[in-house]
Amino acid sequence: MKEYLVTDHINKYCWGIVLSVYFVGEDKVVAATGDVEFQKGRENSFISGISVKEGYRTQGLGTDLLKELERISRRNGRYIVELETEADDEYAQKFYEKRGYVKVPELTYSTDYGTYFTFRKVMEKVEGEI
Repeated sequence: MKEYLVTDHINKYCWGIVLSVYFVGEDKVVAATGDVEFQKGRENSFISGISVKEGYRTQGLGTDLLKELERISRRNGRYIVELETEADDEYAQKFYEKRGYVKVPELTYSTDYGTYFTFRKVMEKVEGEI
């Protein structure tokens, strides 16, 4: 797999912070992005906006991005991570389940735009991790 430059950007809000991660390929194109949110008063973090640009898919980049977002979460003392998928996005659901996420049925909700499933992963502390 190719090497990617990992950059991040922090946005601060009254409710917490969002740290965005970008994987930039050798061609200087943003190949993948994702966010991890830390809300005040919550013990968990929330991963959102994971996207891998076409042409970079099926190379393990989504997995690497997810691992980086999880590492950032642990580094900030958050060992419970949640994320959402659209109810009809079976590809994403399988992707997350394969990586240790479990669907939380009681957190399923619907809006005018569709139905959404919440997935949760409880991570262990990694000794020596920075």
